[in-house]
Amino acid sequence: MRHVLLPVVLLALVQGVAGQADLTLRDIIEQREPVSPRISPDGRMVAFLVRQSSLADNAARTSLHLVTPDSPPRKLAEEASISQLEWIPDNSGVTAVLPCDGQTALCRVSIKDGQRRPLLDPAVRVSLYAWSPDGARVAYITSQGPEPDEAKRAENEGVIYDDNVFGIRNFTGRNWSRGGGKPEIRIWDQKSGSTVRVGEDLTNATSIRRLAWSPNGQKLSVEYAPASKPEYSMNVSHIAVIDLRTRSTRPVVEWKDASRGAEWSPDSDSLVFASVGDINPLEKFYETRSGFYVWKEPGGPPRRVETEEVYRRLNGARWDNTGKGLLFELENNSRSCLYRIPATGGSASAVIPGTDHFSAFHFDASGRKAAAIRQACTVAPVIVLVDIESGRYTILTDLNPAFRSIRLAEGRELRWKNRFGHETNGFLLLPPGRKEGQKVPLLIITYFFSNKFTTQAQWMTSYPAQLFAASGFGVLLMNYPSEIAWRYGDFKAASFSQGVNPLASMEKAVDMLVEDGTADRERVGIMGWSFGAWLTEYAITHSTIFQAASAGEGGLNNAGQYWVTGAAVMRHYLDAFFGGPPLGDTLRNYQEACPAFNADRISAPLLREYGPDVGVQSLELFAMMRRLGKPVEQVIYPNAPHVLDRPSHRLASMQRNLDWFRFWLQQYEDPDPAKAAQYARWRALRH
Repeated sequence: MRHVLLPVVLLALVQGVAGQADLTLRDIIEQREPVSPRISPDGRMVAFLVRQSSLADNAARTSLHLVTPDSPPRKLAEEASISQLEWIPDNSGVTAVLPCDGQTALCRVSIKDGQRRPLLDPAVRVSLYAWSPDGARVAYITSQGPEPDEAKRAENEGVIYDDNVFGIRNFTGRNWSRGGGKPEIRIWDQKSGSTVRVGEDLTNATSIRRLAWSPNGQKLSVEYAPASKPEYSMNVSHIAVIDLRTRSTRPVVEWKDASRGAEWSPDSDSLVFASVGDINPLEKFYETRSGFYVWKEPGGPPRRVETEEVYRRLNGARWDNTGKGLLFELENNSRSCLYRIPATGGSASAVIPGTDHFSAFHFDASGRKAAAIRQACTVAPVIVLVDIESGRYTILTDLNPAFRSIRLAEGRELRWKNRFGHETNGFLLLPPGRKEGQKVPLLIITYFFSNKFTTQAQWMTSYPAQLFAASGFGVLLMNYPSEIAWRYGDFKAASFSQGVNPLASMEKAVDMLVEDGTADRERVGIMGWSFGAWLTEYAITHSTIFQAASAGEGGLNNAGQYWVTGAAVMRHYLDAFFGGPPLGDTLRNYQEACPAFNADRISAPLLREYGPDVGVQSLELFAMMRRLGKPVEQVIYPNAPHVLDRPSHRLASMQRNLDWFRFWLQQYEDPDPAKAAQYARWRALRH
């Protein structure tokens, strides 16, 4: 093993020992989650944030901490919200957006005593910022707020509806402001206190997602979202360079898909970034393959870095400290790690071997050290300090010591191919104490999983994966096969990529686990959130392998989305998928794929959970199931975001899903009198 454990936390990292307690929903909800590790420029300290929810307060708070290899973490601040953490280049402190002097602002925070003071005028709204390498300047993004009388004027005179600006959230939120104006790039000089605006000629930018200073401080790269065009993908982003000496702006890349994560070479002459770029010569839709590109001064088209591997959803790269290699973080749905590849191309190798999950890498000024988050299926996340050359790491924190005494089911990675030959993977959790050959009810949860700490279904806050296993279920956290890009409007190819192929992988997984004696074919459930809800509802309308289901915050690919979302971007997507609107010749495509049009084929009872916005578009399938007398229950969480984050919502949702699948697949009812009405409703759904 190529890692180092500090003596103070050696015993804290031992998990899975005897005499452990049962996991509870409180344990899941109130675990401490590290985010945004930031190593100091000199590589000696790491600042990081910790988010923790409280059931008692029904809220979450974020705390700011500082740790070194020689001392335990020290808390510098705690607030309802802290974000955009960065180091001041001279190592004297950190900056972050948090409350200060009665306002939320970009503040300087002392690493000695946590004292804070505004860095800029607190009235300035900062959505993004970056320190210059010498610490003399700060580039930041701001925008003007809505006109003071805009809301009143809209209320009195009405609003001209623009489907490129407005959408369903304007209706549900009763807010008809167009929001702030176009983003502005400003540079603040620390010595003089003066501010200048740059990049005024980026008139096409609707939002700015990233800023990166060149090491010599003379240039600024800007990643931005351009105004939408019909030929663009849904997540398009462009890159430009601002020469701060001349205040001129030059485009680097203006492709029709996402170009992101631009970083400067040590000599300030080249940019490396990730993009779909020329990987997509046929202008296919929903392309996920991506590659690395290098743009070199004085300009011209970027050069693609030829790689031996095929990569998907790359977020960027950076030059190593020699300027001859590239480092990039890759999540491949098996693990996340930092990889190294020659800048001229070739094959990549992992900086840290093994199967543990390493993410959120942040580098010191030399590029020789990085801070990161390490975790695994039954190993709670910790902050680590990584030596880039050797791959050795030092564990700096022990944020969740309680999990040392809590019983968790190990996750075993499985890989399989469906009947079309497409491979995918998943992580199987089995009930503790299950005997070899004992068949158990199986739950499939989709999607986007890796070897990460698993109490709930990783990013899904509604599915208590470990409690399902503790209640006697086999749980498969399943990834669907990689999307296969399709030509715009090619319904056959689109439905194969987004429906037929994933369902074939689900069916193969069930067959595989039934045949090896793990799963009981007569007791199989499925659940998913967001796109996973679409996969769930597609599965129960196009297959009979599932006996119970749950879906949250989905509703995708139903005909009503074409108008009820009120957004041009959604129509663009649906035209790409179905070939046109749910009218005329393309109506039959909707009839073939849409869950609502196939509600008569549903036999599995379906639990549906939604917030107020997506909940409106979800009513299409709900209404059809109710009209047909199909077993369905729909729950709305008022004011909830896309992924439930309020502790009371998470508690209710996880308990409801646990009860739902136990009721339908294990014939179990919790004797708690408070749940009597729930079970009465569910018994009435049986026919």
